[in-house]
Amino acid sequence: MLCTKIYKNQFDQELYANYAVWCNQNNATIEDKGEYYEVVEIPSYIPTEAEIQKRLTDGVQNWMDNIVQERNYDSVHTCVGTYLYSPIDKFRIEAEHVKDWVSYVWDKCYAMLAQVKNGEREIPTLEEVINELPRLEWGINE
Repeated sequence: MLCTKIYKNQFDQELYANYAVWCNQNNATIEDKGEYYEVVEIPSYIPTEAEIQKRLTDGVQNWMDNIVQERNYDSVHTCVGTYLYSPIDKFRIEAEHVKDWVSYVWDKCYAMLAQVKNGEREIPTLEEVINELPRLEWGINE
């Protein structure tokens, strides 16, 4: 029964009702696919909003850490925390840029979250989030 299509232009109410009964007994549902309905399996686990937000937050943090690791910093936290007041210009300037960049990144993330919560957009994938985030400009030795 899974993947069965019921075309709307040949709609059969009794057939649809029989599939609906089968779906209720077999962890499945009927999805509207535009020109037809399709019997599909219901995922066994659907993450909560909080779990989705944590996964995206962790993904963004990991993305930022990977970027600063290209310059041999352990993470954005150690870059800023260790070098923001460095007497060496290169490290201090880079840390200042990272500090500002992190703020801009999280500001954009909170704006996206507000759009999702207001129903203005669907929950984005991590790739979609990252594609919308500001890029780091090191300010020195680019």
